[in-house]
Amino acid sequence: LVPAILKLRESAPGVEPHVREMEYAEALRALRAGEVDVVLHERDEDTAPNIPRGQREIPILDEPWRLVIPSSFPTPTSLHDLADVRWVAPDPSTAAARALRRVAQALGVELQMRHTFFDFDIALTLVAAGDGPALLPALALQSGIPEGVEVVSLPGLGSRRIVARHRKSRHEPGAAVEALLEALVEEARGLELV
Repeated sequence: LVPAILKLRESAPGVEPHVREMEYAEALRALRAGEVDVVLHERDEDTAPNIPRGQREIPILDEPWRLVIPSSFPTPTSLHDLADVRWVAPDPSTAAARALRRVAQALGVELQMRHTFFDFDIALTLVAAGDGPALLPALALQSGIPEGVEVVSLPGLGSRRIVARHRKSRHEPGAAVEALLEALVEEARGLELV
């Protein structure tokens, strides 16, 4: 988002985006009410979109889920190697939690949870401390992997999709929203994910 906004300042100097972090339900209410123009949100690959009439979603990025484990753990070769470990688990409302539930269902087990995180940096810190594995999107690993953490790609983890939702009518989206959406898509295309 931030690199896209910086490029937008150069390419469309009259457009002034304002970033506002909100809970998903609150963001959708604000979009319906016209208080915000675009909502960026995430979902796991198996979550079907529920797009109300008068709105449209643009896929911004599909990125793989990555398993992060403490370096002291044996490196798993399949998801089944993780059936009995205690996880550093994502907040239940997140796409990462839906992905982890999907993985548990595929394994036919109920996963054991040690901690619950919302922030990816917290998850990485807990994993580095040896408290268990976590499932994170590749984008969360872009700023670096702390010492004591190993990143593992395993089949069956799936992917996270980041989408931009906006109002769609005869008059919307306007030129400013179109410029922002184009900048987001362009920036996502240039990402090299871990």
